[in-house]
Amino acid sequence: MMVCNFHWDTGVSVITIVCLAIILGSMAFVWTVRFQYGFVRYLIIIGLCLPIIVGLLIMPLKLKLKDDRVEVTRMIGVIDIPLSGIEQCGVVGHEVLNNSVRVFGSGGVFGYLGIFKNNMLGKYTMYATEIDRLIFIKTSQKTYVFSCVDPTGFID
Repeated sequence: MMVCNFHWDTGVSVITIVCLAIILGSMAFVWTVRFQYGFVRYLIIIGLCLPIIVGLLIMPLKLKLKDDRVEVTRMIGVIDIPLSGIEQCGVVGHEVLNNSVRVFGSGGVFGYLGIFKNNMLGKYTMYATEIDRLIFIKTSQKTYVFSCVDPTGFID
């Protein structure tokens, strides 16, 4: 079994810190504003907290290559990809992701997470925290892109 921890690159770290600072600053501002109805303040703060909570829950923690499957561990849920279902896999450079469109997900806060689309890979689901160390796994149903500390070693 091979285990790769997800490490944040500088871009993910900066984007996450800046966005969290903006959200926390907004929360502090909302806390000081007087609303006609007191519950409005709490609704806004809850709305500002939701992206943080969701991002933390779906953020990838570990990529594991087991005897019969590839497993991505997150705070909530595990993504299992049976080795028997893999049609193609390999190391992919970040230039392959150029011109990708984010259909749904995060473009850097807690990582590059969600559903993306481009001409080379088609529609793919990405769980990446380092944009320069990527692997792709294609099954009959989905294409995945993951970051990995040692992409070549993981694929071999």
